Amino acid sequence: MGCGNVTEAKSAAYFGQGSGPVWMKNVRCNGTESTLKNCVLSGRFQQNCSHEKDAGVICEPKVRLQNGFNSCSGRVEVLHNGAWGTVCDDFWDLTDAAVVCREIGCGEAIEARKGAFFGNGSGPIWMNNVNCYGNEQTLKRCRSSGWDVQNCSHYKDAGVICQYSYTFINDSKSWIDALGYCRTHYQTLAHILNATAQKYITQMLQDKAITDGVWIGLERSMLFSCSPWLWTSGPYVDYAPWHQEFPKDPASMFCGKLLKEEQNGFGWMDACCHERLPFICQVSFSSWFNEISFLIACSLMFFEFFSVKESASV
Repeated sequence: MGCGNVTEAKSAAYFGQGSGPVWMKNVRCNGTESTLKNCVLSGRFQQNCSHEKDAGVICEPKVRLQNGFNSCSGRVEVLHNGAWGTVCDDFWDLTDAAVVCREIGCGEAIEARKGAFFGNGSGPIWMNNVNCYGNEQTLKRCRSSGWDVQNCSHYKDAGVICQYSYTFINDSKSWIDALGYCRTHYQTLAHILNATAQKYITQMLQDKAITDGVWIGLERSMLFSCSPWLWTSGPYVDYAPWHQEFPKDPASMFCGKLLKEEQNGFGWMDACCHERLPFICQVSFSSWFNEISFLIACSLMFFEFFSVKESASV
């Protein structure tokens, strides 16, 4: 799959139940096999196993952002041959940045930064002359001039500013009140679109005293007990690391929260929307930039008005 090293092996249909045949059971790998099919197992097409026991994995991300001013900005670094290295900014543009931002679960790209805007990195410079089409799933799938660049320096390290950033609010509110707070002060409750965003938020919560969970932007219609889960702005949930005890009560619980699991992980759980919990807000830099642009425009109009008035009075 090309997804790097594994960080967690998940069981009990952690990512939801599949459909169709259960092909493999009692899989025993030594870790050196080139494919899962080469591992030892007790046969194919298992009749004595249900989809409640579907297996899953969480792989190590192969791209990260360093030294930014939030989780969705920073110097771009890629993992290659077990070591992190930077990307040279030759031909680095917004199309390349867009691939990085989507890969790490930070929405769309706002800016592609050059000239070590987020500081000089260290170690190898892995990629140069990156040329993405924009629809690649990962930066490594983009065209480049090869690995281990020798004709570039760290003062040309590439960076990105992406659309989303997450903020933990340690104030207990109902789900709807938490949503209102986020929309007033940030953008909305957090959308967790892939494993990279889930891992970042999990790390952000590790030192927090959380017992009953944290609200995120998961919701579903109260009209039907089988209604699908959505994010607050409307898109359906695709990536979904459900809690091992999910669902708790499909008939009466229509809001979603993060709930701690074993080994300091967090799974998604359905919850009563009136429960009072801390929450995670998400901010969009595009909306932030629009607000700043508006304030700058107002300031310019203000000074222009008084300049004209002062000139007329002279």
